[in-house]
Amino acid sequence: MSLLIVVLVPLSTVALWTQQISDTGRYVALMAPLAHDQDVQDAVAKRVTQEVIARSPRQAFASPGDAAALSLGVRSFTQSSGFPAAWNAAVRATHGFAKQSLIGSSDDDSLGVDLGPVISQVKKGMEAAGDTRAALIPDTHAPVRLLQANSLEVLRGKLHVLSLLSIWLPVATLLLTAGAIVVSDRRLRAVMTVAFSYAIGGLLLWAGVAIFGRLIDNDLGPGVDKPTANTVYEQITSLMQLLAYVWTGAGTLIGVGAWLILIRRARAAGVFGGIPGRSESESGA
Repeated sequence: MSLLIVVLVPLSTVALWTQQISDTGRYVALMAPLAHDQDVQDAVAKRVTQEVIARSPRQAFASPGDAAALSLGVRSFTQSSGFPAAWNAAVRATHGFAKQSLIGSSDDDSLGVDLGPVISQVKKGMEAAGDTRAALIPDTHAPVRLLQANSLEVLRGKLHVLSLLSIWLPVATLLLTAGAIVVSDRRLRAVMTVAFSYAIGGLLLWAGVAIFGRLIDNDLGPGVDKPTANTVYEQITSLMQLLAYVWTGAGTLIGVGAWLILIRRARAAGVFGGIPGRSESESGA
């Protein structure tokens, strides 16, 4: 049973993680901290500048000075307090595609956002500043890849199955955990075994996330910035990493604590530190 718990702990955690990806609100909340990351801000500013210049009439930003001023303005916006709202809107607009890429049936092996809402805010900022070129910027969709790797395709089908079990698998793990302790004649020993099983499962989860991250890091698609991809991957898997630390740390502490109590009880019963069953009269002879 302990081996089954070791296997179910990481699988249940991944199943819980798929709920973050499936639900729009949770996915937006998961991706929201990226708006404050320097690598993401730089990647977004670069792509928005390119899209605005490419989609605007040629005369709008023809000179190098105009292009440089636009780039500076966009970069300033991505570092402003207004960027997180635009970023969240961009993430929300592309949640469906991200869901299909990660845990769905899509053949797309990329994860990205539509920077249309960011371009819209840049345009409004230029209009507020009295820049007449803002009228030349079209309202447009501008998808940008944040993470792309063939490695995503390897797990997509498996993650889809786990997403279907996202409620039942964690429940089954908890019931199995409780059952392993309740039905045991030696409860404390069962607690120790289950706790160490959780610790081992947490280590397996942590190792899996780290190994898959290295695979993606060595298999990035064209045009995907490595620092940005690493940042996005760390954020996307943040729940799994957190729970891996929790399972490993809590499991180890509880397991060691139960083990120490068992040793103390054994010593009190005379199993350690003396000859079991030896009487006081024999010891004084």
